[in-house]
Amino acid sequence: MKSILFAFASILILTASGCATYTPSMAKIDPVAAGSAKGQNKGVTVHINEHIRKAKSERAFDTDLRDDGVAALLVGIQNGHGKPFSFTENDIVLMDGDKPLTRLSPEQAAEKAKKSAAGRAIGWSLIVPIISIPIAATASVMHTNKVNRQMREDFVNKNLGNMVLAPGKDVSGFAFFEVEKTRSSFPNLTLVLTGALEGEAEKVKISVALAPIDTAVPDAAPVTTATPEPTAQPK
Repeated sequence: MKSILFAFASILILTASGCATYTPSMAKIDPVAAGSAKGQNKGVTVHINEHIRKAKSERAFDTDLRDDGVAALLVGIQNGHGKPFSFTENDIVLMDGDKPLTRLSPEQAAEKAKKSAAGRAIGWSLIVPIISIPIAATASVMHTNKVNRQMREDFVNKNLGNMVLAPGKDVSGFAFFEVEKTRSSFPNLTLVLTGALEGEAEKVKISVALAPIDTAVPDAAPVTTATPEPTAQPK
């Protein structure tokens, strides 16, 4: 009997519109997107697309990461130098004014953003009295854990890690940083990448200042330019 109830509870919970899901999308560097930033040194170019704003974060990660205490930046690197360019995760630093923000591993970022099963089981036990809270809770937790595993794998796959970039090649990925959950204004962020060109002792340092970000202000609507009416020419 318990197995039947468990199966019934699982079907209801997994098909409910309010159940935990994770439907991210791929993100590619757009060098001309609003809020994009660029820096260059010795032929190495860095492009940044911020994903701190809610709409951008939800497209890429199906959640508002800033509300979870995570600032995500999509970083693209192009090696236009004739030598291989290498860097590590620790070489990517986000300065908040004169202070560095704590870099998060993709696993740490996913842990902050993970879904919670709390409340779903109780809700279903109230809607469908045949479902006991323990049975519904077990099914809900199992499903939510699966979703969180998918989220963690996606964060790991999208993370920009240690890299040796051959000449003429490019790479992109996300860098995650810890911020206060209640914070909405980021007026002075600068990403600093420090790498090395093969055979050269001097490090290559690239600083990219981001435009001020205020998540409390809605994204600006696209500006449309009206085509002027032709001026009548005198006969």
